[in-house]
Amino acid sequence: RAFARRLRGDDGGREPTCREIAEKVTMYKERERVSDHRNAVLRSEENSVLITDESGCYVGMAEQKELLSPPRAKLILVDHNELSQAVTGAEEAEIVAVLDHHRLGNPPTAAPIPFTVDPVGSTSTLVAEKCRDRALEPPRSIAGMLLSGILSDTLVFRSPTTSARDRAAAAWLSNVCRLEMHQYGAELLNAASGLAAKSLDDIMDGDRKAYEMAGVQISIAQVEVTGMQELPARVPELISAMDDRVSRENLALLCLMITDVVTGESHMLVRGSSRLIAGLPFAHLGGSLYDLGDIVSRKKQLVPALVGILETSG
Repeated sequence: RAFARRLRGDDGGREPTCREIAEKVTMYKERERVSDHRNAVLRSEENSVLITDESGCYVGMAEQKELLSPPRAKLILVDHNELSQAVTGAEEAEIVAVLDHHRLGNPPTAAPIPFTVDPVGSTSTLVAEKCRDRALEPPRSIAGMLLSGILSDTLVFRSPTTSARDRAAAAWLSNVCRLEMHQYGAELLNAASGLAAKSLDDIMDGDRKAYEMAGVQISIAQVEVTGMQELPARVPELISAMDDRVSRENLALLCLMITDVVTGESHMLVRGSSRLIAGLPFAHLGGSLYDLGDIVSRKKQLVPALVGILETSG
């Protein structure tokens, strides 16, 4: 009753209705971001607020002090360990584990965490191993996605990153989802559309990773195709899109690997620092295009070569 009088603003008269009370009580939906309301909470004289679900039904209360110092979101980095490759806002989260197969570039953590970085061809292999080691059989749909990840990352075991563990994990997953992995792998790679069917954003940003090497920022995108015949027609617009990203993101180098999954060979478009580009140890095909030969792995083949160039250039 005292609460009702406070809401009404006096100590007499009729008691307020439930609707009147609800209109004066601060309420937030449970899926709203705390940071979006922090300033309002700071200005509020209320010590607590009501929390509702999306339909407006009460689910609990939150104290002002909890809203001003909310617990950090917990985040597991999977298939990467660098904040530059993580989701937006990752620097504000508490990193509780890492599961990856790339080079180390991880941020410091406040406490020891499970940290798995193994030299396998696919992080899907590491996920499958954790399931198998715990005698957990994933649903067919999840097993199929993990198998697809291994077959795609290793180009059906043709990539130099392929390990015996990748093959073993793929065999186990193929039994779970009841697929013949080599036949399925061929279908998976053949499903890769040509460059003509891909948008510029899909080509440039669909599979792109950022790196900091020797104090400079570089970015490497990779797109898989089933032939290079459509590349020449798209080179001018690709170069324009790359130049835009180099300028906007202040990149020293931006590389676009075009990998033919049928022949196991790659070409590469490069934009950025002319001094660094001049040191590329690849066959120059003219303009910004280079022949990478049988290089198909960004992680194991291209990145080490670029690191060497950057270190040599000082």
